[in-house]
Amino acid sequence: MTTEITMPRLSETMADGKILSWHKKVNDRVEKGDVIAEVETDKANMEIEAVDSGILSEILISEGQIAKVGDPIALLDGKSKKEQLEEPKPVEIKEEPEEETEEELPEFEHKTEKTEGIYKGINASPLAKKLAEKMNVDLSMVKGTGPGGRIRENDFHEYLKGLKKQSEEGKIKPLSRMRQTIASRMKESKKNIPHFYATYEVNADKLISYYNKFVENNEDITYNDIFIKAVASVLRKHAICNSSFKGDHIEIKENINIGIAFATEGGLLVPVIHDCDKKTLKEISVATKTIKDRVKNNKLKPEDMSGGTFTISNMGMYGVKEFVVIINPPEAAGLAIGSIQKIPIVKDDQIVIGNVMNITLSADHRVVDGATVALFLKDLKDILENPEKIL
Repeated sequence: MTTEITMPRLSETMADGKILSWHKKVNDRVEKGDVIAEVETDKANMEIEAVDSGILSEILISEGQIAKVGDPIALLDGKSKKEQLEEPKPVEIKEEPEEETEEELPEFEHKTEKTEGIYKGINASPLAKKLAEKMNVDLSMVKGTGPGGRIRENDFHEYLKGLKKQSEEGKIKPLSRMRQTIASRMKESKKNIPHFYATYEVNADKLISYYNKFVENNEDITYNDIFIKAVASVLRKHAICNSSFKGDHIEIKENINIGIAFATEGGLLVPVIHDCDKKTLKEISVATKTIKDRVKNNKLKPEDMSGGTFTISNMGMYGVKEFVVIINPPEAAGLAIGSIQKIPIVKDDQIVIGNVMNITLSADHRVVDGATVALFLKDLKDILENPEKIL
């Protein structure tokens, strides 16, 4: 019995995925739960796990090709390798090579990362592949106009002409799928969500002492872990900030799942720590370290990128004093955390040096009003200035 392996929906907004690599080859035995391929989605590179067991009898979508969610990408069946090899093979019909032209290539340098065999399986003519290799161009970026979307020589030249025209004002860096999604979602957010912002100044003297106790005890707790736990505690009290606007109603989320903004070479990732209010500080620490490792090694799972209800972005490590975040739809709010800085402050009518940081909440004005945001920040300021209240 033949079973189709289809392109899974690995994120809430995913429409299609690009196969980066196959971890199994034809005739390999596949067990349920095995990682069979790595896919580039709109949010991150993720792994596909087999949901059935069998022999990988055919790969339908080659490395470098794109498939829509739900489309078949490979076939499994229960036949042994020997049985498959004994089956009669279809006669291979070789295509006559296209006649090469003497047309001079455009003087355009467009280099992308390319591995050996990247053009294998791409629906393109031999001449188009030869030109792409010569010019170091990723053929998966070229739109084919031939039968079945086949990329022909003319398609290749038209693609280069388009890039050359765009590059007249500077060098071109093609957008990754992740960067395209970031651009689309941020535009959507700023266009459709009426943002407003409020900032509180936090005295961080006790926060620093609280953090240093973990360092002295060799406990691997970070400032980010503390911020996540503190925010989760405050969100439980101010549940309206943990919600989504749904057109004719507001949906207040039962779970507090906090997204953490990570800067990567490909763009911004926002993996999610689930049920932060129910986790201890140590459990949050373990969860964030696991997420960091998965981000670093491109091993993120679908659940790591879904279900977020609130986002925290901390740019303190870069020395940024204050900034605002763009709300991550469909969430209603997000928090920006600046760096801890030593500045003159007034304490008991005396000017002294204190440790201060700024926290700024971006909020959807369709969901919350100024007073609600002020109360949220007031309580968050209180818990950060008195971190012994963090449980």
